[in-house]
Amino acid sequence: MFDTRPLDLFSVLIILTVALLPFPVRAQQANAFLLRHWTAESAVVSAPSADSSYPVAQTQPSCVNATVRLLGSDAAGYGRGLEKLPRSMVSRESLKWELPIAVATAVLITSVDSHVSNQVKNAPYTTASDSASNILLASGLGLVSLDYLYGCVAGKPHERTAAFAALEAGGYGIASDLLLKAAFNREYPDKYNGDGRFWHGGKSFPSGHAATSWAVASAIAHSYPHNRWMKWGAYGAATSISVLRLTARKHFPSDVVIGGTLGYVTGSYLASR
Repeated sequence: MFDTRPLDLFSVLIILTVALLPFPVRAQQANAFLLRHWTAESAVVSAPSADSSYPVAQTQPSCVNATVRLLGSDAAGYGRGLEKLPRSMVSRESLKWELPIAVATAVLITSVDSHVSNQVKNAPYTTASDSASNILLASGLGLVSLDYLYGCVAGKPHERTAAFAALEAGGYGIASDLLLKAAFNREYPDKYNGDGRFWHGGKSFPSGHAATSWAVASAIAHSYPHNRWMKWGAYGAATSISVLRLTARKHFPSDVVIGGTLGYVTGSYLASR
């Protein structure tokens, strides 16, 4: 028998609600794999001036100015999404994926989390797993940042906007994750005599590494829908990071599932806007 003490009826209701967070993304929106081009970033060619014999030069907004505008626009969209969250959470399309995740999360918390944590207890690879997950996440964010700079310098709008969407998704993912950590205050798996109880000191639920890596991966995959290597490489890295958080004994399986879901929906939402 697995230990079910971490959960009471009230906790189940709360966790099922959290599984439905955080954006009003319906199934058809999450599968819109094309990143919309922002017309404000396109080069503008003006006609010759009526009172001048010289044509007006080609102009293109600077990378910084375009990025600032996009950041403001997406922040406003994020706010509108939160306002619509209660209604969109119970829509028919949303419930198709929300309910399975909610049920899976409840099962993991009640029957699997403690068992998996005990299996890796005192294992010699926990420290190595922790380091590897940090290195993978930092490397991924570094590569995306370089791609953003390349898009700016080389004048590649798609590369720039795709990388920006990925970085922005990672930022929103970790911000949402931190709010949930503070709200649920769950014990870490490596806490002495801890069994993953909620509201008992800790920031285990959900996993920040999973939220960030899946947000970045989802944004990249949705921005390059026809690039199989790019898409599955990003998802493969996010999966590896999530598994390493388990073998590092830093998170429970349910922490990783909710963190990954949070990140995936965040990335798909921003990349398909």
